[in-house]
Amino acid sequence: MKRLFLFLALCHFSCAKSVDREERLERIRQLNQEGKYSEAIIKIGEYTYDYPDDSEWRYAKAVVHFNLRNYLTSLNSVDSAIVMQSDSGKYYFLKGMLLYRLELLDSAKTQFKISLKKQTKISDSYTQLAVIANQENDLDKTVSYYDSALIIDNRNSLAMIGKGFALYDLKEYQEAISYFKNGLETSNKTKQENMTIHAFIAGSYETLEKIDSACIEWKYISENSESNSKWKKEAEMKIEQICKY
Repeated sequence: MKRLFLFLALCHFSCAKSVDREERLERIRQLNQEGKYSEAIIKIGEYTYDYPDDSEWRYAKAVVHFNLRNYLTSLNSVDSAIVMQSDSGKYYFLKGMLLYRLELLDSAKTQFKISLKKQTKISDSYTQLAVIANQENDLDKTVSYYDSALIIDNRNSLAMIGKGFALYDLKEYQEAISYFKNGLETSNKTKQENMTIHAFIAGSYETLEKIDSACIEWKYISENSESNSKWKKEAEMKIEQICKY
């Protein structure tokens, strides 16, 4: 009977600790999303003592420092997480992002590819490989990587818009317009941040000699851009040059 009681007590303690761990990790994620990075770092420091061999706490610390742009500190933390748990694709993805920010492109590519071997359905890894391929002026590979990202997640706005820019550079303007528009539908960027995409849509229509469609875009940009912004001035100039009233 005593053994049964002890067993049940241990199970209760283990389950309670597991729930407590998840609640604490969720709290760190919330603080991170709210931009309360200093508070998140303090909480991680407090909690890590309770989970000295838990890779998720090293990863959580790495994410916060990434957002603080403390890239070397973040890299050290994610390396610790990988030592503890080498099978998590998200750890390698974060390491790839850190190496990319440090402009170590070949090393970043290696980490993104490892992340896909560990966890094949990481759409963002393909997106980042596409970004690097574009920087290396390999447009065919850029499009291929974006396609792979969209197979995994067909609402990945970064991949859709990125593919739109690649197609624009390949002079495939009509298809580029389609990807730009689909990307805008799911984009979480602000209206002002999306003005560049609208400008590329307008420019694509101009190249295709679809002036009425181009003018609709330029007028949208003019009406929705901030006063004295680059795109508002550009739109007003274009409206004066090519649009019929």
